[in-house]
Amino acid sequence: MEKIPLEEINLVNLKTTRTGRVAQLGDLSKDTKELWLVFHGYRMLATNFLRKFHVLSKDDNCILAPEGLSRFYVDGVSGRVGASWMTKEERLSEIADQEAWLDRIWEWIQANIDPQNCKIHMLAFSQGVATLWRWLDKKNIVPETITLYAGKIPDETSPEFEERLPKSKKFFLYGNEDQFINEQTAAYLKQLMLARMPDLEIIQFEGKHDVYPDPLRKLKSLIEENA
Repeated sequence: MEKIPLEEINLVNLKTTRTGRVAQLGDLSKDTKELWLVFHGYRMLATNFLRKFHVLSKDDNCILAPEGLSRFYVDGVSGRVGASWMTKEERLSEIADQEAWLDRIWEWIQANIDPQNCKIHMLAFSQGVATLWRWLDKKNIVPETITLYAGKIPDETSPEFEERLPKSKKFFLYGNEDQFINEQTAAYLKQLMLARMPDLEIIQFEGKHDVYPDPLRKLKSLIEENA
């Protein structure tokens, strides 16, 4: 069957409004003393991802998990649904859309907390690492901590972001059986990250490409020790 040549087809990009979701655990208010903003990985939903962070939950904190704007059936045309932050298709437009979505979430957060009395922690897993990194690169935001969990930071980073990075405590977590991070890849990632963040604390744990309670407990303990 003959098809129209791709070069004869013109793609027109039009802006539209989307409704996004944020999974929330704990109260978001002026009394919130600690806020965790956590970014899920590919094929995950915010609700299921947030359930993995029960070890970080306590009375005076709130954990928020934004969800990527693209949802799809993980297997076939029905059943379990997952979300994605972006793909290679219309990459720059998707990056701009996710930035606008995260800006909206940040405005909502700032309107509900007391910024002077609330510590902000940011954690990203897998695909979410690049999403968090690109967004922070564009914003004048300095979290108390930045945790990069089993993911790769983008190659591009602005000089302004590089200047802000030392003000945050930074961690890199990955499992010794991670199916996407073998020994060679781990060495490359650590070299790449340490070149930009010499003070980065690296935590290797026993496990695969997933979020586990024990590494989070260790992360929490290290943060509290340095508080």
